[in-house]
Amino acid sequence: NQRSSLGFSVMNYNTSKAPWNDERVRRAVNLAINREDAIKIVSKGEGVFGGYLLPGGEWALPEAEIRKIPGYEKQGPNSVADAKKLLAAAGVKDGLNVTILVRQAAYEDLCLFTGDQLAKVGMKSKQDIVETAVAYDRMNKRDFDLVPWGHGVSLDDPDALWGEFYIKGAPRNYSELSTPEIEAAFLKQTVELDPAKRKALVADLQKVSLPALGKAIYSWTIAQTAMYKTVQGYLPHVASYNNTKYQDVWLNG
Repeated sequence: NQRSSLGFSVMNYNTSKAPWNDERVRRAVNLAINREDAIKIVSKGEGVFGGYLLPGGEWALPEAEIRKIPGYEKQGPNSVADAKKLLAAAGVKDGLNVTILVRQAAYEDLCLFTGDQLAKVGMKSKQDIVETAVAYDRMNKRDFDLVPWGHGVSLDDPDALWGEFYIKGAPRNYSELSTPEIEAAFLKQTVELDPAKRKALVADLQKVSLPALGKAIYSWTIAQTAMYKTVQGYLPHVASYNNTKYQDVWLNG
């Protein structure tokens, strides 16, 4: 059984220091990342393009709308040249040395892929490979340049996602990036009780959040479940964390 999953791969920027505090630099890196290649190479085809909310879910913008947002355009023949122009405008010279923090045995493939993507725009990357505990410590201390990472969540809901990743003080907002526009849009949608009105406000929230590039999304994951034929009554859930009681599951034979 294949299904969408509430897991996604991201790039975290350390916006507490140059040049990552410059939106033009983040946009350049975002343009350099070929998401189709990321899905093909890193995810072995088991991924989908998306923004900050589950693709195809209740709240997410359609892909066509996300593609209109600066930095999320589909890769084309001019993408690398446009990225280099942004870097030049930000004063970033060719050959910038970048350290990529790598969580050992977890995201090595994603980080190697990222290094190749950065090379296209003239950045020279070093893979700083550390164990999981050290990686988390370094991230919490903001002791990094760039950190490609994977996140998993339990709910496809804007409050859950922004409250954890994208607003000021969010525990996994490792880029420490938010804006007054993001904060205002988040608060506006979180108090709206009418579902249709809230959905429109959540669309606005995505449109102000995605261009800031607090995180650059590589792709969302596709989960697979294998079951014996004797297993009956099991319904795969989009969030595997929420479907583990098995009170309705039984064995036939």
